[in-house]
Amino acid sequence: MIELSNRDIAFVAPLWSDKIVRSVIPAKNLLTRQNRAKRVIFIDIPKNAGRSICKAVLGKRGRPIPLRRYFTYEPQLTEKCFKFAVVRDPVDRFVSAFNGLKGSARYSDDYSEFVRRQIDLFLSAEDFGQWMASSPLNTRKVVSWLHFWPHYKRVSVQKVELDEILYFETLPYDWPRFAERHSLPRDLPLIGKRVSGSAQISDFLKSSLYYIYRKDFDLFKYGGTT
Repeated sequence: MIELSNRDIAFVAPLWSDKIVRSVIPAKNLLTRQNRAKRVIFIDIPKNAGRSICKAVLGKRGRPIPLRRYFTYEPQLTEKCFKFAVVRDPVDRFVSAFNGLKGSARYSDDYSEFVRRQIDLFLSAEDFGQWMASSPLNTRKVVSWLHFWPHYKRVSVQKVELDEILYFETLPYDWPRFAERHSLPRDLPLIGKRVSGSAQISDFLKSSLYYIYRKDFDLFKYGGTT
């Protein structure tokens, strides 16, 4: 059984539970010293260059906290901070997430237990995706996992928008200008491999993923297979 600390629960609990989480877990450390000093919040979406940006902006590893969670605990300060995120083609992100997770279990901790039980059973992203798309129950299960959450659930809050959205595909070109405008480090050494996921899966699975992540495709203007 995976055990979560109070702080972890505040980060990953379902978004509908905000009011309950806030009343039960009075966490006040979502915004780090770096966030407060620089007045900037980066919404770290797994597999979207988050490690690179957190290291450049905050000087440390980030935490994948949805925008809404910041507003749950510290709405006034969050409102004042500059808020941005990086989005990525949902198909490429799905494949990258699977490939990054598969075989990554190293210890006997909760993360490794999850990988062994839920990811390593499948030979490839194609196999995993076909199983995910085979039933609504499987789909709901997978998109509830941290690495497979839709983008929009991480960056949306009613009546509140991010100040800027960057695109993973053009990040090497866009980051220097973005960093200069906001007084951030221009150097962004990208960590990890940048391999297209579309070539690794079938057209049928691409169509299934387009349907599952259709809101991301529409909101962030990515093309898809209809």
